[in-house]
Amino acid sequence: MKINEILKEGDVIPFKKPDSDLKKSLDAWQKDRDQQRSRDMIRLAPEVVDYYKELVAQGYSYEEAVELIADDNDIDEYDIKRMLQAAGIDGED
Repeated sequence: MKINEILKEGDVIPFKKPDSDLKKSLDAWQKDRDQQRSRDMIRLAPEVVDYYKELVAQGYSYEEAVELIADDNDIDEYDIKRMLQAAGIDGED
């Protein structure tokens, strides 16, 4: 039997909501993933700050340095800025 024979134009395909156990599992997985990401960022932060200082010493602006670090480490620019802010660097320097 073909799908065209079962469903006609305008028919609604039923969607089963995930049961609560699946949702709990997905939530737990997301929480573990977020915690690991935080641990990785804490571990990487000193290297990011050192790299930033090197780039600024070479004449790069705050935004240019952040963009370069983000590209080199495949990290979001927002996360780089958060690491720098935690180290007391806010881009106003």
